Amino acid sequence: MHDLPNWSLPILENLLCVFHIALVAFNITGWMHPITRRWHLLTIIATAFAWFGLGLYYGIGYCPLTDWQWALRRQMGYFDMPDSFIKFIADKALGINS
Repeated sequence: MHDLPNWSLPILENLLCVFHIALVAFNITGWMHPITRRWHLLTIIATAFAWFGLGLYYGIGYCPLTDWQWALRRQMGYFDMPDSFIKFIADKALGINS
């Protein structure tokens, strides 16, 4: 990831975090309403491709959103991130410093 202005890093990281949480929530609940089922299928296929297709190269369970977010956080000076976005969010929600 290219070096971005320091002032933009927290904004981009927060926007990416909100989008990532929304995508996870949609992957979990998107099947419930008939109107969203096609979009849900597309996001599930994209997620499966990332986890298992790209995962063959990067490691099973690979997520490009997590990779981009961790790159932003490294530019912000954070270097001790968990392997999983879900763990990261759970730790934040529970106030756990890992």
